[in-house]
Amino acid sequence: MTTATDELVTRALPGATDHGDGNVTFAIYAPRKKSIHVTGSFNNWDRDPLEERDEGFWVTVRELPQGKSEYQFIVDDTILICDPYAQEINPIAGQEQPRAVIDVGRPIYQWKHEHWQRPSLRDLIIYEMHVGDFSPEGTFQGVIDRLDHLQDLAINCIEFMPLYESVPRAYWGYEPNYFLAVRKSFGSMEDLVRLV
Repeated sequence: MTTATDELVTRALPGATDHGDGNVTFAIYAPRKKSIHVTGSFNNWDRDPLEERDEGFWVTVRELPQGKSEYQFIVDDTILICDPYAQEINPIAGQEQPRAVIDVGRPIYQWKHEHWQRPSLRDLIIYEMHVGDFSPEGTFQGVIDRLDHLQDLAINCIEFMPLYESVPRAYWGYEPNYFLAVRKSFGSMEDLVRLV
């Protein structure tokens, strides 16, 4: 007989996934490793083991309180890493590896575009934008405050340069570290959603 926990483990995706009921799966692909543990603010930085589900895919389920929790993975009892699938990270002074953040209970934005229609390719006027350089504030809000200016220039498409965190911080953001974590200096995930 399959339990609810077994079902969550079977459906686990890489990273930390909030399933909406307080249950969070932690999963990471780490082939040829002997052990993987998750450590975090939710377990007083103790070690909770992950089980190898498929060859190299490690998973565990934890019940977490609402709100933000920090965590990291421990590989083979010695290597501390940040979750490469984290949607938010917190760099820690004096530590090489930042901490990943899971925001349990954060509403998932339902993208919608009922009345929007992309201009034809021949009519696209694309503005390639580095958020940090576009406005004096260097933030998503700074971009939002100047959208009218772009519209006055007849720009109807924005192509963003990298918006994700990179550690160590690369100015342009072209470092393949944390593709799903919005760069904090630009603003929050909610700010990015508002801008889009």
